[in-house]
Amino acid sequence: MLLKQSNLGTYIKDYMLKYNNRTFCSYYEEQHYVNKTYAQALHQALKIATLIQLKTTKSKQKIAIIGSTTYQWVSSYLGILLSGNIAVPIDYQLSQKLIQQRLKFIQPTLTLVTDTATTTMLHPEKSNILIKVQDVSNLKIDENQFQNNENNLADIAEIVFTSGTNGQPHAVMLSNESILKNIDFINTTRELKTKEKMYTFLPNHHIFFLTSFLLTSLQNGHELFLSHNYFNFQQDLKNFKPTQILTVPRGVINFKRLIERQVPQIERLEQKRSGDIQKYENIIEQARACLGGNVYRICSGGATLNNSLKILFKNLGIQLFNGYGMTECGPVISLGIGQQDTSVGIINKYCKIKIKDREILVKGKILMWGYYREAKLTNSKIVNGWFKTGDLGYISDNHLYLTGRKKNLIILSNGENVSPEDLEDKLLACKEIEACVICEINDRIVAKIWAPNANKNIILDYIKTLNQSLLLFERITKPIFMKHDFSRTTSGKIIRK
Repeated sequence: MLLKQSNLGTYIKDYMLKYNNRTFCSYYEEQHYVNKTYAQALHQALKIATLIQLKTTKSKQKIAIIGSTTYQWVSSYLGILLSGNIAVPIDYQLSQKLIQQRLKFIQPTLTLVTDTATTTMLHPEKSNILIKVQDVSNLKIDENQFQNNENNLADIAEIVFTSGTNGQPHAVMLSNESILKNIDFINTTRELKTKEKMYTFLPNHHIFFLTSFLLTSLQNGHELFLSHNYFNFQQDLKNFKPTQILTVPRGVINFKRLIERQVPQIERLEQKRSGDIQKYENIIEQARACLGGNVYRICSGGATLNNSLKILFKNLGIQLFNGYGMTECGPVISLGIGQQDTSVGIINKYCKIKIKDREILVKGKILMWGYYREAKLTNSKIVNGWFKTGDLGYISDNHLYLTGRKKNLIILSNGENVSPEDLEDKLLACKEIEACVICEINDRIVAKIWAPNANKNIILDYIKTLNQSLLLFERITKPIFMKHDFSRTTSGKIIRK
C-alpha cells in the first residue's frame, strides 16, 4: 500500500500508535534482556521531540546524534524526526578529532549524546547545545506542548555520511520522500509475516540500518533487536531468535564460517541437494540453531553473493536475498526477492536506471538532494538528473547485475580490464582466507590476503587451481600474506588505498 504520510514524523507517530502494545525492541542491559513496547518507545521519542522543539526556535534545524545502538539512541533519533528537524547521525566509533571535525562541518543547532563515554569526548561549538539524553528522564517535560511535524515530502529529513571506502566520506542530504519511497518499495515487494523479529549488527549511522532495518520495520510493527556490541552476536542470536537478519556480504560470510566451526558435517550441504535433503535434517537443525533456530530469511545489501553461499543457505531452508543500494539513494536501488541467480534484485519502482559506458546511472524520487556544502561534487555526480553511482553493471529483465566498481577497475597495459571484486569473491570461497584485496603491481594481478593461522599451502594450491579457470590476464601472479587485517570502516568494509 502506498504510504500517504507527507513526512517521516507523521509516519513514525501513525504506526507506533497503531502497534501500541506490541514489543518494539529488545536489548541486553546490565546482564539481562529488556523489552520495550511501541507505546513506551513513542512516549520516550515524543519526550525528546518536545525537548528539541523547546530548545529550537523553528523546525528544519540540524540535530546531530551520537552514541552506540541503544534504546536511548533509537528513541532519540525517532524524536528528532518527530520534531520536524533534520537528523544527523554521527559515527560514535570515530576518534575525538574526527567527531569534532564532523560537528564543525555540519554546525548542528543541537547535539544529542546517548553514551556517557561519548559525552566526555565532546567540546561543542558555542552555537551548538549539547544534550545528554541520559539526563532527559529526570526532566519534567509536558508532551502536550509537542507540535506535529508539518514538513513536506521534499524537505530534508536527515543528513547521512557515506562510508568512505574509496576516500573522504560525504554528507548526503535525503528528503522525506526518498526515505518513504524506499520504505514503501521494500514493504510492498517482499512477503512478510505478521510479526517479524528483526536483527542486524550494522552501525546505527549506516543508511541500511536507518531505513531498511529501523524505519521500514515500523510499518508492520516488527520487533527489533538493538545490538550495540558485534562480538556478542552469537549469544544475541540464540537468545533473541530472529526471523530475519539484515546484513552485508561480510556478515553472510561470517555466518557461514560460524556454522562451519560448530557443525563440521556442514560441508555435505555446500553443494546442490534435491531429493536427498531429508537425510540431513539433523545437520540442518544444528546449523540453523547457530543463528537462533527461527531465521527464514537473510537480506544482504552490497556486493553480489557468491554461489556457494546461496547453495548452503538454500539447503538450510533460509532465503538469501541480495540487494544493492547507496546512501545517495536512501538506499535501495534494487531488492532481492525469491531465489536469485547472480543479480542484486529487481529495480526499485521509484527510480529509473540506465547503463552508460558500463556505469549504472540512477534517476528518480529516491535520489538525494545533494552533498551538504559540496555543490561542485553534487553537480559532478548528478548530470541532467542522472546520478553516477560509480558501479559497473547491466540490466536484464528488470533485474540489476553488478560487475565491479569503476574506481577499482584494473586496466592493464594490454587494454584488458579486470574487476577486482570478481576475483576477490572467488578467493573468499577458500575457507582459509578471511579477507583479500586484488590489486595491480607492475602490470600484474596480485592478491593481498589476510589469513591468520591459516595453512598457506592450502591457499597456494587453491590459487593454482583457480588460475586454471581464469583468462591469462586475470590470473593471480603473486599472493601477499598480510601481517595485519585491512583497515576497515565501522560497518566492516575494507578501505581501499
